[in-house]
Amino acid sequence: MKSQIKNKSFHFMTGWVNRFVNAGDTAMEVAGNTALRLCDMEPTYSKIAKASVVYLI
Repeated sequence: MKSQIKNKSFHFMTGWVNRFVNAGDTAMEVAGNTALRLCDMEPTYSKIAKASVVYLI
């Protein structure tokens, strides 16, 4: 009986772990794409972006 309870809780936990891993992978993909776009940005736009970030902070 105890082994069945442990197995059920293990399967429940693996589902949550997979969700967190998928969310982390997605966040890293978005961050990487954003970084690449910022590197490819023209210098005038990057100055505007930096000024807007300073203004917002």
